[in-house]
Amino acid sequence: MRQKQLPLVIVCDMLTYSNFKTKKMYSRFRNENCSNIVGYTPPTLHKGVRWFVDFTAWDPARDAMRRKRCYIKDSLSVPAKKHRASEIIAVLTKQLSQGWNPWVTNDESRGFVLFDNCLFSEYVERMDRKKTRQDYSSRISVLREFIAQQTNPIKYAYQFDVTFCTDFIDWIYLDRESSARTRNNYRVWLYGLAEFLIARKHIMTNPVENIKVLPEHE
Repeated sequence: MRQKQLPLVIVCDMLTYSNFKTKKMYSRFRNENCSNIVGYTPPTLHKGVRWFVDFTAWDPARDAMRRKRCYIKDSLSVPAKKHRASEIIAVLTKQLSQGWNPWVTNDESRGFVLFDNCLFSEYVERMDRKKTRQDYSSRISVLREFIAQQTNPIKYAYQFDVTFCTDFIDWIYLDRESSARTRNNYRVWLYGLAEFLIARKHIMTNPVENIKVLPEHE
């Protein structure tokens, strides 16, 4: 007797994936970027009181591998559980090999591009004028100097936030003892960088927008 086909619904811890239509959670920006954010172990079936398939995938927010379990319904017969497990493993293996990651959503994926790659591969190299490239490269060198001095330096584009930008502008003005004009010029440049990151969908809002311009006569 032919076994009745059951709809594929996989419960993974607190998440449910229905039919697992192919979702490429990562745009393939560049091969080198993907290699930095794709990491996983193969799905494996575990039998016991509760049957489940588990795998680990790299969580970029924690900078560590995290385990995810996909439970199989207890009400199924043993043959049905085996059949379901095979389906789950096949789908997960395909999804993971294509760059899908359970810890990263579509909206977040471009935020996990390496910030350094954003600055050089995307930002500076796209400048048309040599003088502009030189000027921006100089400012980026200062930005990298600031990042290198941080206890927990940013690594990914999504970390370019209000706290980071405010600290950088304060560092320019206070630690480097720059003039108000120099500080304001860096603010203008940082605002433009934020707009670029928004256009590239690495961040959603401009974190520099509410940083005030200082009077330059003081």
